[in-house]
Amino acid sequence: GCPRTSNPESQVSPAPAVEARFIQKEFDEFRDLTTITHRKTLKCGGALGRGGVHNTYAFQLRMVKVPAGASLLLDCDICAEDWFHARSGRITFNCDQQNVSAEYEESRSDVQTIGNTAYCYEYGYYRLSDEVLERIAACQVLKIRITGGSGYEEPNAKWCQEFQTYCRQFYNNAIDASRFADSLGGGGGGGSSGSTSAREIGYELGQA
Repeated sequence: GCPRTSNPESQVSPAPAVEARFIQKEFDEFRDLTTITHRKTLKCGGALGRGGVHNTYAFQLRMVKVPAGASLLLDCDICAEDWFHARSGRITFNCDQQNVSAEYEESRSDVQTIGNTAYCYEYGYYRLSDEVLERIAACQVLKIRITGGSGYEEPNAKWCQEFQTYCRQFYNNAIDASRFADSLGGGGGGGSSGSTSAREIGYELGQA
């Protein structure tokens, strides 16, 4: 798996109020811009082998609000031993056999050598909508395919369920508090008896 590189932008902040325990908000008064991010980065792949994929993908949901409107983004940093060329591909969510896709918008890329291995890092995001996020969160069976110029990977069913919980948490806290309130998992107080795995997702992967 790929080693972790330090990213000062993804530091975990102090515990929030209960009603927004999965998100954090930042306001830039000079640009009249509000940024809402999920408190955790959800990893797929890596040293723990989570998701059953070869590369390492680090996902984080982010909403940017300005007076003219809002953008919903799924940040995705990719680490691989060879270029995945995500900018030539997309992520596809199969929600109960209905496909919805988003193209990868690359921000930058670089190569970092750790030991004797050179790792290729691609940084960017997929642009979503509230409607797409709701479909992902509400469907009965979610399957995901991550496609790049050099091929594609499909996280396993267990990871797709974790990603679905992650989306429900963000949708409930950032968009509509009346939705998915009974299926948020744990990770900040409350939660059902099945909240252990959600806590692992939040805390273990947030730190991984």
